[in-house]
Amino acid sequence: MSTAGGTSACATTAMGITALALLAVFGMPGQLVSMLVLVGFAIPSAGATIPLEALPDFYRFLAEFEPFRQVVDGVRSILYFGAQADAGLGRGWAMIGVGFVVALLFGFGMTRFYDRRGLRRTPIKALEPQPAPII
Repeated sequence: MSTAGGTSACATTAMGITALALLAVFGMPGQLVSMLVLVGFAIPSAGATIPLEALPDFYRFLAEFEPFRQVVDGVRSILYFGAQADAGLGRGWAMIGVGFVVALLFGFGMTRFYDRRGLRRTPIKALEPQPAPII
C-alpha cells in the first residue's frame, strides 16, 4: 500500500469511528451531529479548497484542532514534498491517531455511562394503532 493510500485509509477509519461514536452516544440525532461536525465544520476549515486566510474567523479557529486540516497537510506532504514528516506528514499521522483514540474513548466511555445508569438509547415504541370508535 502506498503512503498516500495508507494515510487516506487510516484517516477514513478514524472519521468512521468518530461517526459511529456520535451515533452510539446521541442515537438517531447523532447522524445530524456527525454531519455537522465532520462535514459542515471540518471541510471548510481544512484549507484544502479555500485558503484559511480567506475564511471567516470561526473556521480559522476550528482549523487549529479539526483533524481534517492536518490530514490535508499530510496528504500535501506526500504529494508535493516527498512524504517528509516535517512537511506536515508527521502532524497528520499524529492527529489521525489522536482522533481515533479520542473517538474510541468518547464512544466507549459514554455508552458505558449510559449502560451503568440504566439509560436506553433506543426510540420509544409507538403505540399500536387502535380502530376508530363507531359512532
